[in-house]
Amino acid sequence: MNLKERQFNLIFPVLILLPFCLLGLFVFWKIRPYSVKEIYEKTWLITLPDTISLSEDHTQNSFDGENYRYTVFENKENQIIDLSFTRNAGETDDICRDVLEFYEKEISDFPDFDNCLYVFTRERNNKILVILYDSNSKKIYCFVKPE
Repeated sequence: MNLKERQFNLIFPVLILLPFCLLGLFVFWKIRPYSVKEIYEKTWLITLPDTISLSEDHTQNSFDGENYRYTVFENKENQIIDLSFTRNAGETDDICRDVLEFYEKEISDFPDFDNCLYVFTRERNNKILVILYDSNSKKIYCFVKPE
């Protein structure tokens, strides 16, 4: 076997397999499951800090996973949250308490409403999202409730 035949025998299989490998990587990247953080960002059109970690998540089995949902993230590095928060005036307490009651037996991390001074709310697709931020514990509490 001469040099050109050996080169062809080495290069040809690589050229045949390379497009399939690239296609596989593309498909894997597009259909990989989303993280809880990514689901919130895509569903609610918000941006959460990259450094948060999931502490607790409760959701109903539904198509979009957003009927009742309660999620707690930890913001250990205290990265700035890029949302338009307002001071908690108590108007969101009913929404939060309804979600907490729905998952009451499953929840281990309840927010301290007195320390959760900052609130973000958004309505979308007949659902309400409430995000509370507790700067003392550096936790982000997310509540989703159908209207």
